[in-house]
Amino acid sequence: MAVTEDAKKHDATPYENLETHWDYLSETSKKARALRLVDPADFDDHRNPDPHLAQWIEAEYSKPTILIPEASSASPRSSAT
Repeated sequence: MAVTEDAKKHDATPYENLETHWDYLSETSKKARALRLVDPADFDDHRNPDPHLAQWIEAEYSKPTILIPEASSASPRSSAT
């Protein structure tokens, strides 16, 4: 997250790019949205790149074939019970 040099927390102490300050910012922003003090649509999420559609390559397929064994290679079956 990029912050300006003069970024301040609600108590006028400087906001530094530390994990504890990020946790503070996350919690306060969550509460501000819950109290409807800010509109969530006013924020842009830049954590991830924009989604993109996969570029699928067309594969070449041959016609399906069915192999039927020759009658002479099939073994006879008996139906003895």
